[in-house]
Amino acid sequence: DRSSAASDVYKRQVIEVDIHTKAIRKKRIKQTGDEIMVAISAIIGKPDAGKEDEAKERMKHRASIMINNGFKTRVAEGISGPSAGLLAVQATTENWTQMGEALTKLSSDPEFIEWQTNRRKNPVGHMVRRSGLRSVFGEPKWSDFPVSYYRRYTMPRSNMKKALDIIGEIDAMTNDEWAIAAAVPITGDDMNSFLAAYQFKSFVGMGKCLDEIGMSEKMQDIVARASELGTLQTADVMITV
Repeated sequence: DRSSAASDVYKRQVIEVDIHTKAIRKKRIKQTGDEIMVAISAIIGKPDAGKEDEAKERMKHRASIMINNGFKTRVAEGISGPSAGLLAVQATTENWTQMGEALTKLSSDPEFIEWQTNRRKNPVGHMVRRSGLRSVFGEPKWSDFPVSYYRRYTMPRSNMKKALDIIGEIDAMTNDEWAIAAAVPITGDDMNSFLAAYQFKSFVGMGKCLDEIGMSEKMQDIVARASELGTLQTADVMITV
């Protein structure tokens, strides 16, 4: 059916864009020796009761349109924490110039205009928040690691360097089953927040990491030192749908 076909198109688009993005990023890092800041957009909504499946398909359609206009995207569902039951369209571009270019193209795309009209006429939920962030360590790797464990801290920016040193220590502990990234907001209601994003290939991998690494003496020391830099506010688990 039409819904299934749209989902298949979206999946193919995600794979193609991810391969292209990885190739460009690898080339730029090789040329400069530096990682590149990533611009991140997140639109989070709450489906109406009984319309969860319809809301997911609508979000996937929006993500597909965004891919056509220069974004790398995923649709994720909140599984645990404050985001439980929420849906998100998360998107990235190489930088904020490209984000602006992509948003400009998106706003005049006839398919997106039609999507917006349908959303207003036939609502299946409501927006919870829309925010923008920039990466400060690593980057989202949604295609390889669909399970995300987000830990959000309130932290003064003066502690940023120490926080990134700690993230670097955690990164040194990662393996093929998980990765870590970090980001800070450029819009939102808590501009002193710091987001640590643990990324896993599966829930099994996440559980194994929590059991074997999360409770280790080394990791507990890292957690204790992190608590001196900022206050943990929320912890969420989301997965690509």
